[in-house]
Amino acid sequence: MKKQGIRIELVVPDGEESPFYPLLGKYKNSFYHICYETEDIRKEMIMLRGKGFVQTTRIQPAPAIGGRNVVFLLNPQIGLIELLETKK
Repeated sequence: MKKQGIRIELVVPDGEESPFYPLLGKYKNSFYHICYETEDIRKEMIMLRGKGFVQTTRIQPAPAIGGRNVVFLLNPQIGLIELLETKK
């Protein structure tokens, strides 16, 4: 769903073997994380780490998003965020 530049992505596991399956039981129908799109994923990641975020994954291509680079960071007060690099 997309409205006024905001996109909501609904993810449904395709079976019990899916990495998303355990999250469904934990989070039910609430949001799991917020994703921010950025032109420079490394620059933003370094800035967020300086503000108390902890990097939880390495920067890697996301097959479900056309191979665009993504990274996840966690902040105890804010929760989990995803940085998604814009297409180059």
